Amino acid sequence: ASAWLWIPLTMLLLWCVRRFPIERGHVVAPLLATCAVILGLVALRALAVLAFNPWIGWYREPPALADVLLTSLANNLLLLWLMVGAAHALLYAARARQRERQAEQLQAALADARLQALTAQLNPHFMFNALNSIAEMVHHDADAADRMLVALGALLRSSLERQSTRTVPLREELALLRDYLAIEQVRLGERLRVEWSLAAGVDDWPVPPLSLQPLAENAIV
Repeated sequence: ASAWLWIPLTMLLLWCVRRFPIERGHVVAPLLATCAVILGLVALRALAVLAFNPWIGWYREPPALADVLLTSLANNLLLLWLMVGAAHALLYAARARQRERQAEQLQAALADARLQALTAQLNPHFMFNALNSIAEMVHHDADAADRMLVALGALLRSSLERQSTRTVPLREELALLRDYLAIEQVRLGERLRVEWSLAAGVDDWPVPPLSLQPLAENAIV
């Protein structure tokens, strides 16, 4: 019965800490509010003892209210302040977790913004060069122009599909890179030589979409 009585009192104390937390720059008012609630809980505890004593039998003969109040103060004051400290620890831990979640969300938003910028950054110079090369190839090498158009279509379609994707398997990024290099290979001919060296078992590794194309483009430039 004594333990069950603590449940509503503890809930009230936790509410008080959440409503009036003691924190830097904001001490006096919350401290006064906490003191008032603690004294109120001491009184409630004493009143509950007197109210339930006929059924539970804490005392053979009910003592005076003042005596029960003093006993409640002596028995519960330190415990209530310890509970206030524990409640503040829980509150600060929850706030720290919330700040961590907000920081993670901000980092994710920043990563998304960077990925969107990267996705939108199929370099205009590359696009112009590819289209100009296709226009030239159409007149003297229709097959090469056709291969460039197919590769360019795959590259653009993949970049559009990945605008809302944070990561893709490495094999998909490599397939996209092959399309890009196929266009450059036709455009540059023998001036461009590509060697592939891929470790085994990395096909499913997650990577940001369109992360390799700018590296390859810079290398070609």
